[in-house]
Parts: sequence; C-alpha cells; structure tokens
Amino acid sequence: MEGRYGGEGLVLEFHGDLEGQVAWQEAWKGKVAFKEGSLELSGKQVPELQGEVLGERVRLAWPRLEVGGVRLDLAAGKGEGEVRTLKALLHGWLVYPSDTPDQ
Repeated sequence: MEGRYGGEGLVLEFHGDLEGQVAWQEAWKGKVAFKEGSLELSGKQVPELQGEVLGERVRLAWPRLEVGGVRLDLAAGKGEGEVRTLKALLHGWLVYPSDTPDQ
C-alpha cells in the first residue's frame, strides 16, 4: 500500500492481493478488487461500500449491511431476509441448524 496526503486530499493505492485506489477529499471515492470480488467506496463521512463478493451483491451503509438476500442492522443487532448462496458459509453464524432443513 502507498499513501499520500496533500492538496489532492488523501490517496491510498493498493497493490498485491488488494488492488485499486481509494481517495478522500470532502468525499470518499474509489474501487478495490481482490480475488473474491470488488468494492466501490463513496460517501461524505463514513464511506459506503458496495460491490460483489463471492458472487453476491454486498452493500455496507453503516449501520446497514446487505449481503445477497440478507439485510442486517449492525447497530441494532437485527436482520431479515433469505440466505441463498451463502447458506453454507453462514451456517452456525446467522442461520442456526434449527432454522433450516437438513440438506
């Protein structure tokens, strides 16, 4: 990672497993890519992230996180939606064995 701060604001450049550039000058902007997907940053204060990870649409606009068909309010600890592709990854974390039929 390389970074600089000056008249152009804050600029971070990523190389290696994480590739891309992120910048802030009154607002966040940029895109990073990695083996499992990519994310774009935007927003004026806390950055909003959106993109695709492991084939699922992902969006984080604090405190809301959306992954595939699941929507979570991270501050309130509440969620809703239907787990589809990520069911195996989330088993035991968001989806408990008693909540889903055995497959």
